[in-house]
This record gives sequence, structure tokens and C-alpha cells, in this order.
Amino acid sequence: MSRPSQTSSTLLERIRECDQEAWVRFVDLYGPTLYGWCRAARLSDDDAADVIQDTFRAVARYLDGFKRESGQKGALTAWLWKVTQSKIRNHWQRIARSEPGQGGSDAQRRLAELPDPFGDLADDESVTGDGSLIIRAAELIRPEFQESTWNAFWRVAIDEQPTDVVAKQLGISVAAVRQANYRVRRRLRQELQGVVTVSEEHPSLEPGI
Repeated sequence: MSRPSQTSSTLLERIRECDQEAWVRFVDLYGPTLYGWCRAARLSDDDAADVIQDTFRAVARYLDGFKRESGQKGALTAWLWKVTQSKIRNHWQRIARSEPGQGGSDAQRRLAELPDPFGDLADDESVTGDGSLIIRAAELIRPEFQESTWNAFWRVAIDEQPTDVVAKQLGISVAAVRQANYRVRRRLRQELQGVVTVSEEHPSLEPGI
């Protein structure tokens, strides 16, 4: 098992304190989400990589200005979505300006005619959902637990199997399954503190408030 990351302060607080390990975890956590947004906006792999890099630079610069309002679910993801949208639009605008023969007012006309790269995605609330983020965070902390503990947690919290069924499958007691689920879920809440609120009561890992 690997050593757990520090949890005395939230991930965002550690990033603000220039904790390099926290920043790497943040990039690992959100990088795939940003990539998905870029690909949905019709960017190539190379262009997506550039936009993601620009987005994380902006995040590093302006993160101090982000404040999650109490009870506002998915606020950080929504903020990152706005930053990424801005960088994607900047990308398409640079392309429009760089095309031969497109200068001055003609370039402005081209920019005005530029199609929305997001389409209906820009208004889709599911784009800022935190469900996939929770799954990704769970995978990142997996090395911290024994395989038996992880399997019990995953089958209850992710596969949503009944506790007694999982106990029979793994040949352990119902109490052991519940303890495993509790341990991993507690660690997951620590990992995502200040980023996403994980439901404490629902057996599956639905985002809470």
C-alpha cells in the first residue's frame, strides 16, 4: 500500500500553499475531465493538450479568487468548465486570425461567424457533474488499501450490490464489508474535501451537499 497524501488541510488549501504533490493530484483528478471537454469541442489531441496546459496555468494563477459557496454542489467543476470554455474559444479565435488573407475587419467578421464549438454542451448541466470525478478520485487512492478492502468497498459503493451479497461473495462478515466501505469512503471524503462533497449516507457514491 502506498502512503496516503496529507489530509490535514483541503486539496485546494494545499495547492494555494504551493504544495507540489497536491498540484499533481489536482491535475490527475481533473485532467481527464478537461480532455473530454476539449475533445467534445472538436479539438485534436495536440490542440487539446495545449488548451489543457493553458487552462491549468490560468487555474494556478486565479485559484485564489475561487471560493466555494456553502452548499453549492459542483462549484469548482463549474468554474473549471468556464475557464476551459474561455481557453477553447481563444484557441479557435487564434486559428481564425492566423488564416491567410484574414486581417482587420475581415478577421473580425470571421470571428463573428465562428461556430460555437460547444453546441448544446455549453448549457448541459451534466457537464459539470461530479460523479466521474469521484470515481477517478477513488481510483487514485486505491493503492492505499488492501485488495480485499477495496473489493468490498467497490462492490457496495460503485456496483451498488447489497452488503450481505458482497459478504457472501468475498467470504467475509457483513460487518467487515461495512467497515471496508466506511474506511475507503472516509478517505475519499478527505481527499475531496473542499472540492466535492461525497454523500455520507447513500450506499453508492453519489455527490452530496
